Formats: sequence, C-alpha cells, structure tokens
Amino acid sequence: MSEAGKRTWGGLVGVALAAAALVAILDLVVSQVLPPPRFLEVEDGVAQFAAGDPTVLVLGSSHLRTFEHVGSELARRTDSQGRLVAVPVDWGKVSSYRWTWEHRLRPLLDETDASGALRRTSLRHVILVTQWWDFRKLGPGDDPLVNLPARSWTFGDWLADVWANGVTPYNQNYVLHRWSRLFAGSVLVQFRGRTAILDRIKSTFRPEAEAAALGERYRERLRYFRQYVERGGEHLFDPEDVNALDALVREWKGRGLDVTVVLYPRMRGMLTDKALVSPIGLFSSWMAGRCRDRDVRLVDLSWDHPLSDDDFGVDLDHPTDDANRRFATWALDGVLRFLVDGDAPEGDTGGGTP
Repeated sequence: MSEAGKRTWGGLVGVALAAAALVAILDLVVSQVLPPPRFLEVEDGVAQFAAGDPTVLVLGSSHLRTFEHVGSELARRTDSQGRLVAVPVDWGKVSSYRWTWEHRLRPLLDETDASGALRRTSLRHVILVTQWWDFRKLGPGDDPLVNLPARSWTFGDWLADVWANGVTPYNQNYVLHRWSRLFAGSVLVQFRGRTAILDRIKSTFRPEAEAAALGERYRERLRYFRQYVERGGEHLFDPEDVNALDALVREWKGRGLDVTVVLYPRMRGMLTDKALVSPIGLFSSWMAGRCRDRDVRLVDLSWDHPLSDDDFGVDLDHPTDDANRRFATWALDGVLRFLVDGDAPEGDTGGGTP
C-alpha cells in the first residue's frame, strides 16, 4: 500500500475511534444523569435461590417486582426466618414458568452435597403469581413468545438450539438479551429504538409541555388497553399453559409444598364492564374451580385490592415502588399473613370480581 493510502486509512481509523469515544462518553454522562431502570430477571432470582436456602419461592412474570418488596417486608417481620425468592419470567405465560422451574430451579432444589444430603431443605411455600394473559392463546397475528430464550435460557440451552436448528430469529433473542444485560447501565443500549430517554430529557427542560404530551399518551394507551383486555376472553385458554399449571401444581404438592395461586391486581380504570365479565370474571371463575379441585389456595386480587389507578405506572400494568411497599404491608397483614405466621390456613382468600 502506498504511503498516501496508509495515511488515508489511518485517518479513517482515527475518526472512527474518536467518534466511538465521543459516543461512549456521551452515553456515560447521560447514564449518570438519567440512569436506566434495572429490574430483577430470571438469572437474578436463580442466583439468589442458589446462594441461599429460601422458605418461599414466587414464580411469575414481571409483576414479581411487587414481591421483591413483599420479600423485604417478610424478612423484616420474621428476623430473616422467612426468606422469599422471586423469579420473574418477564412477559408471562405459564408454559414459560414451567420450563424455568424444571430447568433452572428444580435442579437447585434437588442439589446434594458431597455426602449426598440436600443442600436446600427450607422451602415450604410456592406462590404462582398469574393473570388471564398468562393463559392466552397466541394467534397468527401475535408476536412469537420469546421470553423463554431471552430470559430463562443459559448459554448451553442456546448452543443446543443452534446445534439443532441453526441460528434462527427465535434463538437470537438469547443473544440480544445477553447484550442488553451486559450493558445494563447504558442508556443507549437500554433505550435503543424507544423514546423513553428523549421523553425524560424533554420532561427535564420542558416540564409543562411534556406533561401535556404525556397525558395524551396515557389516555391513548388506556383506550388501547381497554379494547385489548375486552378481546382477551376470545383467546382463553391455551392448552399448553393449562397443562403447565396442572404439572406445576402436581409436582409442588407431591413434594409436600404449600401452594398458593395469586391473581395479580389489575388497574380498575383499564377494566370495562365487558372486561369484568370476560376475561376477568371468566378467568377468575375458571381458576377458582381449578384451585378448589386441586386443593390449592387461591388469592384473587384481580379486582379486590388496595391499589388505586394512580398507584400504577405509565405502562398501566406495574405499580410504583411506593405502591408496592404499601401493598407488601397490606398483603402480609392479611391475605399472605400465613407467610409471617409460618402456617397455612385452609380455604380460598380474595374477593375476585364485584
């Protein structure tokens, strides 16, 4: 290569490195001022389970952010004798919960030491936190369910799938989520393709204008979800999820564990009269019969709960941290009091739909 060519390539490399450094510095600065939220994931819950000897396992979707606060309050009230581990499989579906139990959690519960004795012997309670969406049949127009490879797979699971099927859009979700977790503190990675970071910047410098825009987006989202939930009853019940529920309950009770199903609180403003009949009422009635036949405690908080609409965040699905703390106190004073007392009352709990 000529001397001039070397200088040209050297200049291009220098420009590229300078641009990359500038982007990295900008990302670092913005991430310090407006850090992206960090939420508990499957691997975090599994790591907590592996590192300790929990007395309570909670399995469900991202709604288990609430049960992080329940766990903290339980530990405080019991002087850490009650040890709750939440394992959230974001984006729901009971079939995904079953896979996570069978492949990630059950091996830990059955793990033995050099003498052959079980390493973890304290587990007494299992709580499945669910809602109607977890049993929804996905149709041709729905996005494929990718929370399993993204959230629950290990590298070995990904490698086995690639070996069997090659690189596919499905198993690529494992790689994409690992990349996201690797740069959990980066706003550019966490908010790639979304407007959340721009919205936060706008709210800092133009609070009044951004508040009005946020209000309109909130109303649009509320209208969309009301219609979406109303149509939910048309898609119940996915046989794979129904079978997964039965398999989980059968195994847990076979191990002598106390099993509770919690129907997660829904934002009341999202539920129209039609939605209260179906899917909410339909699902509550179906689950009540299912739990009764299998001698499982049901805590139905679909409608009967202490949270107001203002307690839910802008996604209309997850309560705020302050609301979660208040919910934890309320639950351990009442419907989940047995976790504090160390015993298991008989019968169903919870009011269901009005």
